[in-house]
Amino acid sequence: MASDLCSLCSFDSSILALPNKLSRNITFADLLTSARTQCKFCGYLVKAVLSLWTNAHERIDIQLRSRRDVEEANNICELEPRGDYYKKYHSILVYYLEDPNKLLKPYRVVPSSPASEKTWEFVRNQLTECFTYHDKCRAASEAPRSQAKRYLQLGAQSSTLKLVESSAVQITDYAALSYCWGKCAGDDLLLATASTLEKLQSGIAVSDLPPALKDAVEVCFRLGLKFLWIDSLCILQDSPDDWRDQAAKMADVYEGSLVTIIAASGSSVQESFLAHPRLPRPHVGDVEREEGGRVQVYARVSTDFGHHRFVSSLLLGGPQPIGIEPVDLRAWTLQERDLSVRAISYTSFEVQWACRTTQACECGRGTVNGMAQISRMLDDKDALRTWYEAVRQYTSRNLSFDADKLPAIAGLARRLAPQIRSRYIAGLWEQDLLVGLCWCKTSHSSNPSLTGRYPTAYVAPSFSWASVVGLVMKEPHVGPASQACCEVLQVHCSPTSADPYGQVQEGSSLDMYGALVPAVLTRDKEEPGIYIIRIPSMEDYRAFYMLYVDGPLESVGGEETASMHEGWMTSSFWKLISGKGEHGSDVGGVRRRKTQAEGDGIVATPFEQARAKFLPLFFNHNKDRDAAHMIGLVLGTVSSEKGYYERVGSVMIQFNGGQEVGWPLALSQLVWDTWKTYHRNLRLY
Repeated sequence: MASDLCSLCSFDSSILALPNKLSRNITFADLLTSARTQCKFCGYLVKAVLSLWTNAHERIDIQLRSRRDVEEANNICELEPRGDYYKKYHSILVYYLEDPNKLLKPYRVVPSSPASEKTWEFVRNQLTECFTYHDKCRAASEAPRSQAKRYLQLGAQSSTLKLVESSAVQITDYAALSYCWGKCAGDDLLLATASTLEKLQSGIAVSDLPPALKDAVEVCFRLGLKFLWIDSLCILQDSPDDWRDQAAKMADVYEGSLVTIIAASGSSVQESFLAHPRLPRPHVGDVEREEGGRVQVYARVSTDFGHHRFVSSLLLGGPQPIGIEPVDLRAWTLQERDLSVRAISYTSFEVQWACRTTQACECGRGTVNGMAQISRMLDDKDALRTWYEAVRQYTSRNLSFDADKLPAIAGLARRLAPQIRSRYIAGLWEQDLLVGLCWCKTSHSSNPSLTGRYPTAYVAPSFSWASVVGLVMKEPHVGPASQACCEVLQVHCSPTSADPYGQVQEGSSLDMYGALVPAVLTRDKEEPGIYIIRIPSMEDYRAFYMLYVDGPLESVGGEETASMHEGWMTSSFWKLISGKGEHGSDVGGVRRRKTQAEGDGIVATPFEQARAKFLPLFFNHNKDRDAAHMIGLVLGTVSSEKGYYERVGSVMIQFNGGQEVGWPLALSQLVWDTWKTYHRNLRLY
């Protein structure tokens, strides 16, 4: 009866569930009181909190929500920490081990160890099913590819291994390892170098390897594989030539492997993924069915690793994301995962399987990953869409060396090149170059390692997303109906090696023709640290400006002295620009902050206000919504020589209806007629 329900959790023993769509804000003290006085189920919730939240105290604010999901009917409720506690604790999911109504198959009990026999059986079963039934995976595996120069060959009983060359030994099915190196001292880590090459070729004991690599050998042994590819032991780490040559084969190495082993849970090669302690799943109690029998109630942290994670909060902002494994933060591992035909991922919760056909996991829950799976988009007709999504995910990750920015995604670029059929230009594609220039560096990343960073040496020209550190997204307002406002005349961009997808030579540039419209960057007096852009020739129009700055800037010349904060000026703010801004003739130009001494003779200073140029790239008018958009770049000074510029940011300008009669036509005339006086040739570095 409703009157018999607990006033706090409202658990209904007749249906073994909480009311549908229940959402109630409580404290842990409320749960403790209810458990002591009246409610057995509240006692189960208390046990779950004490088991899974370290140093839990009575003041913790909690949102109690029912979780009667259609796909996962075994779920009962969720305890989500509120306020500042959200940053300290993970949500708790309370669930039945099996559906109390026996309509769905029960969850599988995940073994406490990733090295359990049950886990090995799961992995072998997935491989067998893929080999037997997945035509798409089989076709991908059998496609012709180049081989790496070296592989590791396992000895008897996987106790030894040696480095062999593919030119001398026939390489059969092999596994590739994707992992995090971590911050290991070079002297403590065995690497393939000119001095260790002979030792590796003679053979080494597996026991001499660091834990993660030792585990990879064990996986190969369990799966009956005789060969293994690990970058640190198969590429000469002290030979730039060998590194460039073998890095260029990365796409073939991972796509050609029988399976890729992903050490997802480890932040370092010194961490064992087979001995990694799994997150606890305590048994908190039992409930009785009216018809007899008991149903076990369990709890776990709702971290949703791997393909259970709905959307990576790395791309959405907020506190440090939950359910993010160390391997999810490393840039190199994106293409290693997405190029693989098959992958076994050792997460903190379970082992997960992914191939070009399906996904599976030890717990048996549904896969609800809302992030675009690049591996499943590789053969899409719209290969450029796949590329822009790959760049979005890639730029939310860390690199130990800025110089690896282009090489670490070169494998994906090489894989998509036959579909795009265009010249590759420092992370952009020539056939879509104007659209490719419309990227913006946003503040919507929770990866703390990216905050406040910018390249310490030349990586790419300023027009490329590879020249900045941080999450990069394609401007969403550029589409098929957009009209180009400028053109690219010539591209000057050459790779530093024979690999067209690797590093590029310093001084790469674009020759363009477009309108260089005078603009001013100004500190917002009401909100220090926020900057706005003013374009005097557009001040007759009411417009919203969304301005993104690529990184720290500095003034060139002029007499300004106030410092400019690093950041993306108004990336989180809509700023209504009105009125005519005043600025003196002593205002200097602007450029990206330099990190090395230069011989250009230009004196650079911090600034309160600086001159810039606005280069419109696209204009579109949406008649249905009575709105128009203009997308362009903010350019700064490269040198005292005229006509040479670098990108310092991007801006989207939105014009809404309600302005003067005939405003769309007048705005169009501004773009195509009035700004003709600003049209000229320029070189963008």
